[in-house]
Amino acid sequence: MPVPTLIYMASIPFTLAALATSAVPDLVVLGVSLDEQGEAFRSAVITNGIDEFLVRVPRTELAEVRQSAELLGLASLNEGSRAVLPFEVPETLGMTRAGDTRAVVTTFIGGDQFEVDHLKEDSLLLQPIAEMLAAIHGLPLNVAQQGGLPVRSAQDLRLQATRVIDRAEATRLLPQTVLDRWKHVVETSELWDFAPTMVHGSLDADHLRISSDQITGVVGWSELSVGDPASDMAWLLNAGSEVLDGVLARYAKLHTSSSIPIFAFGRPCMPNWKSRAGCSTASTPTTTRS
Repeated sequence: MPVPTLIYMASIPFTLAALATSAVPDLVVLGVSLDEQGEAFRSAVITNGIDEFLVRVPRTELAEVRQSAELLGLASLNEGSRAVLPFEVPETLGMTRAGDTRAVVTTFIGGDQFEVDHLKEDSLLLQPIAEMLAAIHGLPLNVAQQGGLPVRSAQDLRLQATRVIDRAEATRLLPQTVLDRWKHVVETSELWDFAPTMVHGSLDADHLRISSDQITGVVGWSELSVGDPASDMAWLLNAGSEVLDGVLARYAKLHTSSSIPIFAFGRPCMPNWKSRAGCSTASTPTTTRS
């Protein structure tokens, strides 16, 4: 019978707890429970009797790369940046070797989760979503510049989208109506006349934690960068145009800087975000700049 590897053993909550005490020497574990986060990570929530912590071991190379990017993103969010965000962000506490990979311990961000398609145009959660987006997009650009995170101009993003379209067209699998629509977006200069901001980069409902119709935490910071703020709103298209317009209207009232645009909402349905946004060939809602 083959000897179990450490990665196999890491599926056991108590093994993850032991890895956590190795990563954070002063940590005293008084309780542990398995945390289901899909197939990418083995993870557990542990407690010292007062606070809760999350320990994760990546199961694939892709998950390890994502974890590395998230470590960089979290490190870039210093105390000053975190102080202006109206929600909790995980804090990295330590890491240790786990076989051929590593175990990382962070603070645990608790709270409930929700399905985006459950949002309605009168949902109380629309205002907190707008506030969350405005806070992230209002972070100073030097968060990325000093943290070694990607910094992309509007034209960088436009060129990136063009290259994705070219690759998609080469497959001959893309419906012509979708291809024509994407090409129209990249060829419409006004849609790319915007000031990039700090963006979360991979926002969706799975990364939000809520309590009493308030957003209490945001996780999944592996794509933190300077980029297109519209990309952080693409996931709302799954809730329908009324919800998206409702968030946009609230978002527009929260900015004091005219450099942060109200989006002509063609960009989120570009291929960069198609898998998350569930975009269709139907026309998307548009808003005018204030």
